[in-house]
Amino acid sequence: MRFDSSETEDDQQQSDAFVPESIVPKPDPASRAIRMRLMMLFASLILVIILMKEAGKPERWKWMGFDEPKPADVQTTGQNSDDARTKTNPAQTDSPQTNDHEASANDGASNSSSEPPNVDTTRNTSISLAIPGTASPQSKLQITSDVDYPRAAVRFWAEAFRKLNPERQQALLRGIKSMRQSVSIPEASRSGFASIVGRIQKQRAEFHQELFDRLAVTPESSPEKSKLSDEFYASKELWTDKIQPAFIAAAKGDDFTVGQQQAIERLQLTLDDFLFQQVQDKTSIGWSGDSAAWIRLWEIVENSPTPIATKTTRIELIGQPDAYRGKPVRVEGWIRSAKKETLRSTSQLGFPEYHVMWMRPQDSKLGPINVYVKSLPDDFPKVTADYADMNENVIIDGYFFKNRTYLAADKSVQNSPVVLADSLTIIPPVEFTSVNYWQPSREFLIGAFLLIPLIATAIAWGAFRMSQVVKLVPSKKSAERIKDTLDDLTKDPNIKSDRERIMALYDADID
Repeated sequence: MRFDSSETEDDQQQSDAFVPESIVPKPDPASRAIRMRLMMLFASLILVIILMKEAGKPERWKWMGFDEPKPADVQTTGQNSDDARTKTNPAQTDSPQTNDHEASANDGASNSSSEPPNVDTTRNTSISLAIPGTASPQSKLQITSDVDYPRAAVRFWAEAFRKLNPERQQALLRGIKSMRQSVSIPEASRSGFASIVGRIQKQRAEFHQELFDRLAVTPESSPEKSKLSDEFYASKELWTDKIQPAFIAAAKGDDFTVGQQQAIERLQLTLDDFLFQQVQDKTSIGWSGDSAAWIRLWEIVENSPTPIATKTTRIELIGQPDAYRGKPVRVEGWIRSAKKETLRSTSQLGFPEYHVMWMRPQDSKLGPINVYVKSLPDDFPKVTADYADMNENVIIDGYFFKNRTYLAADKSVQNSPVVLADSLTIIPPVEFTSVNYWQPSREFLIGAFLLIPLIATAIAWGAFRMSQVVKLVPSKKSAERIKDTLDDLTKDPNIKSDRERIMALYDADID
């Protein structure tokens, strides 16, 4: 078989015409429409997110007629509890002594200074003292003393006070309180106070002899000799000239000097440190070991009803109770339930009632803060003898006492910080004014509500149209030109059809 070379070249040229000019395919109109539709949908999603964010701003609500939003409703009676029906459960503690302590034995409080924990105080001398004959975790006391109070005297009072049982500690503190206030000790209590003074005198003589023996055996060349000597004589002078005469005079009902009264004031500050160190966390309010500290702290609340305090979180109070105990603290949040507690006539607090409140702190949703408030402002909702639900946003400046136990809503035992305060401050609700905000007219709102559906319909129609595959149809003029070209090709003698080409090849082979 013979092939025409001219025909082979023509076939090669035709095949070359089908070689693509670039490896990049031409854009597909259908895929372009899909991309445009996705971009429009994504832009619509972004617009919806922006509108949702703006709708969350209260200033956008005012002109629409909505009221001011209220604080979040979170249950304060237990950790992770949102059941509003159990708001009064915090009144239940893990000890049946709670009511007795709150009503009659509510006589314990103690504080050593009015400065917050992050402020330098005058108590900058720390001594670690192990008290003989004790094996409890509290047998080792961390002692902080005034710079002008002898260190030896601090060590003595730490040991002497720790050896007194809670009843004698309260009797001693009651006597010291009367002396500080220049009030005679009641005659019925003088014998008990005199007995405690005699016990302390005996312990003081033993401590003085032990300190003297230690001083005698200390070498003269030792740098501790001079320091120990100064402490010994300063402590002896303070006890002999001021503390002991004042105690003896008070036990007899006699008067004492102003200098002796000032020494008693300094002694009270020293005893406050030991008193607070005896407070045990994770116990109920009714625990008898806290009674003396409870009384003392309430006295501090009365003497300093508006302490200067920095804002403290619930996490800080739960995690660092020793650092904040007896110190001024500020807590903010919502009072969710409250009741009024009437004290017994035998109460040593000096006032007839206080208010027990459970606060949902502003900084945490894990649990409440138990607040005891002596008096309430006039604009505070009425509080009765039973727990009442409320939702008052307040600021409380008070003193931290301890972390107490309480029965949560899920019947589990949880811990809550306890804060004592003289009163509280109500945070007024924020009132939004329309002065600084744009106020659209009613016609604008109606037009916007009518226009938004039309715009959404137009966007949907456009996206639908762009998603359809467009069928390319030549115009009338192009169709006529194509027809004329095909007719010319048919009439051209040089243009042969495939059949004619095959026949020509066949005839050539026969020849």
